[in-house]
Amino acid sequence: MDKYVVAIILTTIGFFALAAILLVPVWRFLNKEEKISEEWTEEKVSERNRTTDA
Repeated sequence: MDKYVVAIILTTIGFFALAAILLVPVWRFLNKEEKISEEWTEEKVSERNRTTDA
């Protein structure tokens, strides 16, 4: 019985470690893209167009 408990605990820890390894880069990428997308609001685009046209 103890062998199964150890296997279950190690499998659970391994699963969460693998999930973190795979999902953290995706989360960081999405945060970076969200910050970049804030520069594309209507106000920012029109301001950028005014400065380039002048």
